Amino acid sequence: MATKSANVTARVEPEVKFEAEQIISELGLSVSAVINSLYKQIILRKGIPYSLTIPAAQKSVDEMSKVEFDVMMETGLSQAKSGESLPMEKVFDDLLEGIWRVKEYNVKVTPYAKEQMMEIRDYIAYQILNPDAARNQIIKIRAEIRKLSQFPDRIRTIDEQTLGNPRCSKNRYIRCQAR
Repeated sequence: MATKSANVTARVEPEVKFEAEQIISELGLSVSAVINSLYKQIILRKGIPYSLTIPAAQKSVDEMSKVEFDVMMETGLSQAKSGESLPMEKVFDDLLEGIWRVKEYNVKVTPYAKEQMMEIRDYIAYQILNPDAARNQIIKIRAEIRKLSQFPDRIRTIDEQTLGNPRCSKNRYIRCQAR
């Protein structure tokens, strides 16, 4: 992994910065990781990785005339009656198809990390006697690990040479490989 030493300075509206950083934080990312990812996508695509056009505004139901509303409803009803409906999963797969895709990685958990997670589960379930909390904690851990498949830079990776360093904890070792 290349050393990240260049700085980016930008002026943004305080409200925009606050809202964006809240969302970035909820995703478990840093602002630096998001900017780095954007820059990599710009390089990969040789342009901005999303459309900068203003979409045509669709009328809300309140803005439609009675005739426009009736036409819209009749179209939907006739499609449903004639069997033109599609399975919901197919529709959402099609909707997601055109969206910029994040490169995905295979995340592998070491036997040592699995052992550590089993110890966490057993401690909560059998020492504290709260199996529901143990289950919820494992679900949270799984969700966090799944995020690594799209954002492996969320954590600091440890190379093979660093593992011999006594300051380096082996249970933080996670390897992500491109799919």
